[in-house]
Amino acid sequence: MNRKVQNFLWYFIPVGIVISKWLRGPSTYNNFLIYKNVFWHALHQKNLYLFYPTEYFDHNLYGPLFALIIAPFALLPDVFGLIAWILVSMFVLQKGLSFFWGEKPPLLLFFLVLIEATTACHNTQFNIMMAGGLLWSFGLIKKGNDWASSLIIVILILTKIYGVVGLILVFFTHKPWKFVYATAIWTIVLLILPSVISSPQFVFQSYVDWYNTIVHKNDLNQLSHMSNGMQDISAMGLIKRISGNFDLSNSWFLIPAMLLTLLPLSRFKELKNSVFQLDYFAQVMIGLVI
Repeated sequence: MNRKVQNFLWYFIPVGIVISKWLRGPSTYNNFLIYKNVFWHALHQKNLYLFYPTEYFDHNLYGPLFALIIAPFALLPDVFGLIAWILVSMFVLQKGLSFFWGEKPPLLLFFLVLIEATTACHNTQFNIMMAGGLLWSFGLIKKGNDWASSLIIVILILTKIYGVVGLILVFFTHKPWKFVYATAIWTIVLLILPSVISSPQFVFQSYVDWYNTIVHKNDLNQLSHMSNGMQDISAMGLIKRISGNFDLSNSWFLIPAMLLTLLPLSRFKELKNSVFQLDYFAQVMIGLVI
């Protein structure tokens, strides 16, 4: 397939999806309403994690830094904000993948990724940015650009905590201490940065509120069997539902999973092997979902 045709499909299909969402009304693009109000609430120093039923349903689970990331999109009318958000998301994913499949992706892989990405587009999810950002960071590490790679990782972590898996890239860089140093610097800068549109006191309190919200969300996941069951869609939830034992602590799953995930890193001689790195990074990204 011609590269121009691939690019057209890559961007046109997601844009078509979000426009159809906008035409059907705000209730169909609720996630974007949550996103844009992170900016407006931060700007007006309103609690980022309270429930605002007149603006959107559900709760915000994104960090204070997200207020700056979403700002350019929040300032636009909804339809243009949606289009811009999805275009940037798909660009980040394409950029991340380009380190692996070059300028002309294999046709089968192209469609497999596109289909999965359009699923996320239907809910204007951050998952596209997360996957693309992690892949982009990996590619930058392979090019020796530790500063840029660690910047992306810190942005992902301070936006949605799942990005923490990107820290395993420290084992793949030729200069691990440089990566650690860069990560520390970026973390300090980006933790403070949201203060430019609010205040240091508000940002500090927002991080406390964010932590409490994530803990509460985890509690809801573990009690999801008592309601509609559309939470805890994971390996942990699957085993609990099959066994009928909903009192099982997540520690029984998380500790072995963490140990098994870290175990391959004990193969020190393989850490600089490109094939090993690709296999391991794929395992980590699949683990994000499982």
